[in-house]
Amino acid sequence: MLKNKENLLPLKDKLTVYVPKRYYPEQEDWFGNKIPDKMEYPIHLDIVKQFYHVTDDPEQADFALVCIKGPDSGGGYHKRDREEGGSGYIPISLQYRPYEATIVRPRSIAGDTREVLDRSYKGKKVFTNNESDLDLVLETKEKMKDKPVMVLFIYQTQLLYLNLNLMSKVYLYILEFRIKLY
Repeated sequence: MLKNKENLLPLKDKLTVYVPKRYYPEQEDWFGNKIPDKMEYPIHLDIVKQFYHVTDDPEQADFALVCIKGPDSGGGYHKRDREEGGSGYIPISLQYRPYEATIVRPRSIAGDTREVLDRSYKGKKVFTNNESDLDLVLETKEKMKDKPVMVLFIYQTQLLYLNLNLMSKVYLYILEFRIKLY
């Protein structure tokens, strides 16, 4: 747990929770096959229902549980950048909104065993594949008004909590890709 403002946790049994659906953008698997985008619940509601009443109406909920992943801007290398004459190296963003690497080394101190001697990504801009996760937290906070919003981070990468700090009373960090709440 990273944050428990106003000692919100532990919650009482059988409160009513609003769990918004999460947007999963189109992706490409390891073999280059397209995985279509989708909107679905990020956790199994049957498990949540063992402890809380679940509603689709934020006005009827006592609290919200928003499940998101850390910012995903890729692995720091992009083949297209290399094909277009760049080094191929791009920044890895720790925030959800677009990031441009402006305050970085103009020339890298690490080389590469390939043809690239300078891995600097100064001036390059990246976008996260899941910027919609931040939007989901902001929209949920707006819908819940003064009621508590808990954010459950599914560990994927590090992130800067600055964009989310005022939106949530509780942050939980999960270190697994498959979630099962007990």
